[in-house]
Amino acid sequence: MKKFKISIKDFENLDEIEKVNEPLKENNDGEEESQEKIDLKEKIEKINDEYEKTTTRTYNGIEVPVAIEKDYEMPSLEQTTQKATGEIEPLYEAKKDAVISKGEIKNQALEDEKDELLKAVEDSLKTLNTSYDKAKDSASNEALKRGLARSSIILNQLGNLENGRVNATGEILSERDKNIAEFMDEVEKLKLEIDGELNVLTEEKVKKINERVEELVQKYKKEQDDVFEYNNKIRKEKADTIAKLKEAGIDATESNSEEYVKMISDKTSAFYSYYYSLGENAMSELKKDRQYVEEQIGERGYQALKRYFDK
Repeated sequence: MKKFKISIKDFENLDEIEKVNEPLKENNDGEEESQEKIDLKEKIEKINDEYEKTTTRTYNGIEVPVAIEKDYEMPSLEQTTQKATGEIEPLYEAKKDAVISKGEIKNQALEDEKDELLKAVEDSLKTLNTSYDKAKDSASNEALKRGLARSSIILNQLGNLENGRVNATGEILSERDKNIAEFMDEVEKLKLEIDGELNVLTEEKVKKINERVEELVQKYKKEQDDVFEYNNKIRKEKADTIAKLKEAGIDATESNSEEYVKMISDKTSAFYSYYYSLGENAMSELKKDRQYVEEQIGERGYQALKRYFDK
């Protein structure tokens, strides 16, 4: 095989390398890579990383700082609204739960009070009936002792006692119904009160979300303006630097920088070492890996490697 040697001049003259027309071949997706191939790709990746981290580009010994523009995509109104809602809504959900809980406690207190009233009414009716039953029994027993069990006097007395029971029962039930109606009014009033508080909270939440959306929109606009201003500044600085280099007869394109040439040279050396180690299989493996090689060092770099392994 031909002895491998590459220099900056090789890269300047790559256009002069004879190219052989051949179909672009890709590795089979299911083909398992050897450890040597894995090591090669890791080395290539490391060379790329080192190049990306280099903060200058050098042209004829003149170093030019690398100006990296900032990317900024302003969030959409929908995204901004979602963010604002996510910030504001939990607070108002907690307030809403507190209002509902307060309403449930008050409503339960009214229900407990109503149950106590109904129990008191039930006890009153029992006491009333017991009292009237005893009075009737007493009157009947007294009439029997006196032999007046069927007299009009005892019958009138018993009738009067029954009428008294009916009237007293009616008064108790009437008072019960009145109190129940008042309880129902209190329950309805409480419901309206809770609904009103919830409506106020909903209105406040919508207002706060809208206010937060506006704050975020202004914040994003400022960030966008700052990035735009920064990018314009470094573009101008870069353009001024390139113009000065051009006046000095220096072509300050990326591919002409010493760092770029070194990066391509290092990767080409790595490729050469790997394919050289494959011996007689070097050319067939290189053709198989053509797409990956061209992605890393370009078509001219691929053709240069082919020249080294041509027999």
